[in-house]
Amino acid sequence: MGMPHAIFDLKRLIHPIDPQTFIRDYWEKRPLLVRRRDRDYYRPLLSLADVDGLLSNSSIHPPEIRVVRGGEEVRLGSPEAGGMIGRARMLESLYWEYRRGATIVLQFLHERWQPLAQLCQTLTTAFSASFQTNAYLTPAKERAIGTHYDTHDVFVLQTEGSKHWRIYESDQSRLPLEGQPYREETKPGRLMKEFDLRAGDVAYIPRGWMHDAVSQGAASLHLTVGVTTITWASVILRTVESAIERDTSFRESLPPGFARNSALRTATEARLTELFARLVRQVDAGTVIDDAVQQAEGLEHAVLGGHLLDLEALSRVSLHTKVSRRPDLRSTLVVKGKHASLSFHSKTLQMPSYTGRDLRFIVAAGTFTAADLPGGLDGKGRLVLVRELIREGFLTISDRPPPSILGS
Repeated sequence: MGMPHAIFDLKRLIHPIDPQTFIRDYWEKRPLLVRRRDRDYYRPLLSLADVDGLLSNSSIHPPEIRVVRGGEEVRLGSPEAGGMIGRARMLESLYWEYRRGATIVLQFLHERWQPLAQLCQTLTTAFSASFQTNAYLTPAKERAIGTHYDTHDVFVLQTEGSKHWRIYESDQSRLPLEGQPYREETKPGRLMKEFDLRAGDVAYIPRGWMHDAVSQGAASLHLTVGVTTITWASVILRTVESAIERDTSFRESLPPGFARNSALRTATEARLTELFARLVRQVDAGTVIDDAVQQAEGLEHAVLGGHLLDLEALSRVSLHTKVSRRPDLRSTLVVKGKHASLSFHSKTLQMPSYTGRDLRFIVAAGTFTAADLPGGLDGKGRLVLVRELIREGFLTISDRPPPSILGS
């Protein structure tokens, strides 16, 4: 049976495949199918009852929700804006299309559904990439989208019902970039894999692999977990753009008349070789990858549950108030020269290097109090440090004091 209280990470998502095996043998190389005899495995993430509640009890509307049939977008009716009447008309229009075979697509559902938000957060940390989820609810024996490929890798998690999938070899479209989307004239290659994806199963499809799917004898609900990676192409393009901004040599024009003068053309080729060499000399690989690391860290979700309550209680934090580092918060601490730098949530706090011992303790500690800090700060200094880290969202208050009485 599924484990409703466990957080889905990569290991649990593709179990029993080992994550290192997946990265080595499948990631960006070939599709993967994992079958399970556990219909409830992915239901903690999203069930048919959950979707029913989302549709019935929320004000969800386009573009958060789409309706498609045979690869074509179906335009819903135009209900009056706002109010119960408008929502009722929208919902009836939605179900009218669904009863006639259209697929309901809930887009970016991780932004509104906590189990999927947690899934995307853990995967973002594991891959240093951006993740999003869409849910596809397809009536029996229907196809939402025709044969196509995606420009991002996807994990397909079947939560209810089943779908029959076909995956084709497609050497022409291997690892397409975002600017190389599927076009109708693109032909699928040889049929490589054909299977039924049942509740509890998962499939991984690298970007560029053409595929299609049709639901079986009952409604199908599946999640697509899309991956947007940082590619070498994007890193190299940013590096070249940075060099162009810094160095006017790369902004000079080609010699006037080069297109019709063979001598000028030869000189132009030589100059291009010089510029490539100049570019290579200017590139510092460490700096380039540092920039990529900052970009990857910027993709991670801020872990700030309870932060508003922490801020309201901040003035009442004492030397003996129990605090802790936020769970699942990634950080980097560097103590060098006169400064200690603590990086998290895509920002860096600069503090004097004499706080380094205390910061190392805080980064490694569980629950503690300001009085527990082992460095040389006096009581006031320890309290200032802890309060600052609470204010910035690195620490959270474990035994938050009760709010002060209004007017006191």
